Amino acid sequence: MLNRTADNVARATPEPLAKRIRGISDKGLAWLFISPTILLLLAINIFPLFWAIYLSFTNYRANRPNEVVK
Repeated sequence: MLNRTADNVARATPEPLAKRIRGISDKGLAWLFISPTILLLLAINIFPLFWAIYLSFTNYRANRPNEVVK
């Protein structure tokens, strides 16, 4: 009886390659949906940081050209 069980396990075939390639995995699909949000949040948080650093090295005025701090 033990030999039959072992034989059945040994004969099990792996999932066909076509079935694995056919669709995107759940993890890949999750990243596909989440990535635009992550990129947007990074842009919203990173752009003001770099803009503030840029402005700290200039005498920024909205009504005249920028001047480098002396």
